Amino acid sequence: MIDWLLNPLHKYNPLRIFTLAAILITSMLVTVPTLAAPPDQQNGDQTGATIHVVQAGETLESIAERYGSTVYALKSANSMSGYDDIAVGQHLVVPLGQYERFHAPDETIVVNFGETLTEIAAATSASLDELARINHIVNPALIFSGQELRLPDDALNSPQQIIAPERSSIWRSAIASELSIQAILSQNQEYNPVMLPRHSLIRLPVDEPTHQVEAANILSVSLSPLPLERGRTAALHIEIDQAANIQVTFMGIDIPAASESANHYTALIPTDRFVAPGHYPLTVIVTTGDGISDTITRDVLVTEGNYSYEVINVTDEVYSVLTDQEAVDAELAYLDEAMTGYTPEKHWDGIFRLPAPGAFTSGFGTVRSYNGGSYDSYHSGADLAAPSGTPVYAPAAGVVVDAIILPVRGQVVIIDHGWGVYTGYWHQSNMLVEPGEFVTAGQRIGTVGSTGLSTAAHLHWEMRVNGVRVDPMQWVRYEFP
Repeated sequence: MIDWLLNPLHKYNPLRIFTLAAILITSMLVTVPTLAAPPDQQNGDQTGATIHVVQAGETLESIAERYGSTVYALKSANSMSGYDDIAVGQHLVVPLGQYERFHAPDETIVVNFGETLTEIAAATSASLDELARINHIVNPALIFSGQELRLPDDALNSPQQIIAPERSSIWRSAIASELSIQAILSQNQEYNPVMLPRHSLIRLPVDEPTHQVEAANILSVSLSPLPLERGRTAALHIEIDQAANIQVTFMGIDIPAASESANHYTALIPTDRFVAPGHYPLTVIVTTGDGISDTITRDVLVTEGNYSYEVINVTDEVYSVLTDQEAVDAELAYLDEAMTGYTPEKHWDGIFRLPAPGAFTSGFGTVRSYNGGSYDSYHSGADLAAPSGTPVYAPAAGVVVDAIILPVRGQVVIIDHGWGVYTGYWHQSNMLVEPGEFVTAGQRIGTVGSTGLSTAAHLHWEMRVNGVRVDPMQWVRYEFP
């Protein structure tokens, strides 16, 4: 039951009712988006958004220049962190107009998994004290993955390499790095090569910054996109110095880590739609063949996700089935079994395609009210409206788990894409694949329909990652792993 509904208006006097109504009407008029015009027809007064497909050789800077936008606006509209790169074929939301809403007031950086404030200070040439002061950090040890830190001016313009040698000695570091002692002294704001504090991190001037993890067998760990959002996915990349067993745990879920290449492992991290926003520990345990283990545990920030509300009007017959908890639970139990499991082989390659050519009518995670009742359910997938008979395509390669008819979801196809990733396609009028069949990206698997409990012809597209329902549209915009 949703417990944050607005209080009834009858608690207010007439003047307050009139004022509130005026504010609501004004807000609705201001926030209604307009359709985006082509780039050559845009002007400063237009607002809205368009979708850009990244081409070979393009950068965020060139895309922003093409649309008269800014890099910060693109990153904000696509929930990208400072660590994210774009890939050929990636779909980017491009906001049109009102760029002042995306103005970056300060230079910032997002804390990645395993990073410490000391490392960030060294890598950005900012002092630890200054970072702590401008970010109001009382304890430098208590920063978390996904946290956004303000940086002093030009802090990113001087890339550094940082090392933690076994014996903290500028002399040894200079010899090993083939650098002059004076250059290292200047970089570390030290004047005596003998008096460097024990266990200090040493800055080395290089062209590109590097990040090291304080565990013997773990070379690097990164998590993106950050911060995590409720109902969406992130990829954890782990590089180690030898073959090992990897255990990843987040929010009480043990998440398998797969390897496509030697010594590089990837774990897909799903976040439940209704988990409370906050900091949650993510633990990585690496155990080598000789039984030696390294453990890293860091707090990761989970944010709201910006989901909306909608009212769905259905017939009394449909409503009676939707409120039949026994029937609903039975169908969910089937899906829990069919869309859970781990295939160690990754079948997909690159970004996911849209499964049908249709209008996007309802997004994942939207909180729903049926026939004006309580907002006590949510939309577990993405809806694409199209005429009955419109082809449905596999958005990525995988193995068909089932093709079945269900009372609520109608004609259903479920695909296992490997690495714990499953997709489902509800309400189809026709199914063109069989269980066990391997399908390729773009292959026809069925047709749009209105079977089951459906108010009109559309495709409901659903995704689960390691057993957790997540937003499939994120996989159209962001390339995993």
